[in-house]
Amino acid sequence: MNRLARLIVPCLAFMAWTVCGDETTDVKFRIVSQHTDVAEVWIGVRVGPIRSGTADWRWTSTESEEFTLEIPQTEEEVALIALRGFSAPILVLVTQELRNSGIELDFNPGKRFTGTILSTDGIEVADAVVSVERQDLPSQQIPSQAKSEWTSAADGTFSIEGLVAGKYELHVELPYIPTETFDIQVNDGEDAEEDLVLGNAHFVRGRVLDHDRNPAVGADVRMYSYFSFQDSGFRQTVPSDSSGEFQFGPFVYGQVVSLSATHTEGGSTQSNDVFSGNHDVNLVLSKLVDVVGTVVDAETGTPLDEFTLRAFGNGWTRQYPHKEANGEISATIDSLAWALVIESPSYTPHFDTDSDLSTLDEYDMGEVHLEAGIQVTGLVYDSTSRQPIEGASIASWGKGFGGELPTGRTTFIVRYMQMKVNATSDAEGKYSIGPLPSGESVLVASAGGYRPEEIFVDGQSAELDIGLTAIDVGTTRINGRIQTTNGDPIAGQINIYHVENNSGMGYRTEEDGTFEHTTRAGTQQIYASTDRGRSQTIELSVSEGATEDVVLVVDPFGRLAGTINGLEGAELAYVSVISGNRAVRGTSRIANGEDFLIEGIGTGPFMAKAWTTMNRQLALSFELTKVTEEAYLEFSFSGDSRLYGKILSLVDSNPYLQVRAIAKDKGAISGWSGILDDGSFEIRGLSDGEYWIEIGEERGAGIPVGKTIGKNRYEAAVAGDTELNIDLASP
Repeated sequence: MNRLARLIVPCLAFMAWTVCGDETTDVKFRIVSQHTDVAEVWIGVRVGPIRSGTADWRWTSTESEEFTLEIPQTEEEVALIALRGFSAPILVLVTQELRNSGIELDFNPGKRFTGTILSTDGIEVADAVVSVERQDLPSQQIPSQAKSEWTSAADGTFSIEGLVAGKYELHVELPYIPTETFDIQVNDGEDAEEDLVLGNAHFVRGRVLDHDRNPAVGADVRMYSYFSFQDSGFRQTVPSDSSGEFQFGPFVYGQVVSLSATHTEGGSTQSNDVFSGNHDVNLVLSKLVDVVGTVVDAETGTPLDEFTLRAFGNGWTRQYPHKEANGEISATIDSLAWALVIESPSYTPHFDTDSDLSTLDEYDMGEVHLEAGIQVTGLVYDSTSRQPIEGASIASWGKGFGGELPTGRTTFIVRYMQMKVNATSDAEGKYSIGPLPSGESVLVASAGGYRPEEIFVDGQSAELDIGLTAIDVGTTRINGRIQTTNGDPIAGQINIYHVENNSGMGYRTEEDGTFEHTTRAGTQQIYASTDRGRSQTIELSVSEGATEDVVLVVDPFGRLAGTINGLEGAELAYVSVISGNRAVRGTSRIANGEDFLIEGIGTGPFMAKAWTTMNRQLALSFELTKVTEEAYLEFSFSGDSRLYGKILSLVDSNPYLQVRAIAKDKGAISGWSGILDDGSFEIRGLSDGEYWIEIGEERGAGIPVGKTIGKNRYEAAVAGDTELNIDLASP
């Protein structure tokens, strides 16, 4: 039975209906077949000759084995259809004899259609929802609740029951690929069998290996992908099997999938971006490192019995409690950890954020001195009314660790302290925060409607009252509008940055381009972004209580029109217009075959770069003058060649390293790829021809020009599937 039927159909008594002006006869019905567990039966009745495609059948349902239905008393032909899930339909012409004697409904299982659902790349597809569009009934207006659905098993097999001889449309539905339709034929006297191969459904498959390249069983493999057609993301975690293998999908060809793995008895991997259809992904776990050292009280030198070592990696945190430790650090941690923190009650944390563990077997933290912290209490109040403020937030700014912040990940330390050391004032305005370092610390107190305050704590004060000043922003305003050089109004987005507060915001104007912005006093930097160009940035100095008027002028002169073709599957494109080294204008995502228009470019020579979500790029030149106001470009991503291979002797664990294939010929497709944990890479959809090959760090969208490693450049000739292995250790 349809999975929604019981939710949609009310549990009401079997309802009688009449045809206007007709008398009715009570006809008794009885269900005599018992071969199915589906109790619900749908009955459709129609007055008049049966014609295919008619829409005036009247439907109702019951779950009773015996029931009465009012049938119109008319000289016209009355037809009845009875449907039950997984059973062949019953078609009855209601004669006078049947009216008098009653009607028995003997459902039979009918014919069966079986098979296996396979992805485009030949993998069995589980959990596909299969439904049938019936063409064996005189009406296509069957209630959705009466339609049956089947789900494919773990091995992709399915079995559809209740068919009669004839043609059918079979629909296969999956979450992240378009619904596909198949025409099937069922003949008299035999069940039908056929495998269904989906036209655009591709899996990602691979294996998790430990640091010694052995299969890692039971690793948690995490997948994330963003689906533009649904405007949403999807996360899933599966364990690696007894061979270390895993799979995700199916997805449309070209879908970007981010993969990573962790193991409770092993290490973790970096995040790896691959595309659907890749069946040879190797996720290699990092090795483990033994961490040793001693934790002591900074003042007395006494070893601490109780403390916790926390290790932070990309997307994971692990903690290693130590009790009755006599100060001894003993933990085996993931070598990809980029920050270590040691905490103990009543002490301020110790941060180690600069050590590279990837090349070590053992890491000695030495003697770690933890300083006893202080607990600060006090009152938060309105500095004018002296009334307590409830709900004020007090957070540590993270300063005061021996007078200097440790070098390295300063932002991490600040955020860690803000997360760990914070407080909220109660109904009486009281708060308590700690432990804070004994040296100079900074607290930040804030509350809605008040100016934030930074308070320096000297490390000795145990009590500190904080007064906050209310903000009166109602009379401090910036009013303005966006217009063209001709004075025509343009709607767009206003972007405002407050220099002193290091904060900004953006919002849409009214349709006539006007806006009103309530703000704090200070220096404001403002510019407008519209579909027809961007204005210059204007800087204003706004006094408390003043109103400033501003006009943001957009020059819409200069247009680039064009189209994108040759994209595959889930691949989308973006176009950026470059003048020198500056990005002038750009587009949002563009689908295959879609036109684009960029206005407000100006005049001069430009480079247009189209880059795609499958890491491909085309660069074309054009020029605009006061005479030539518009240019047209066509970007054709018709390349179908592939460059793949391995980077050997790669010791840098930087997850932002990539292989870049830069076409030597103008107008040829360039591309780039991340480097997986085993050193492999794959760049799809290239043109045939000569390429420069670079290995370097990722630098934003498009083919980045940044730091390279090893040789500055390699060369490769790409033709069809081309393998290239680069040994960085070779001279």
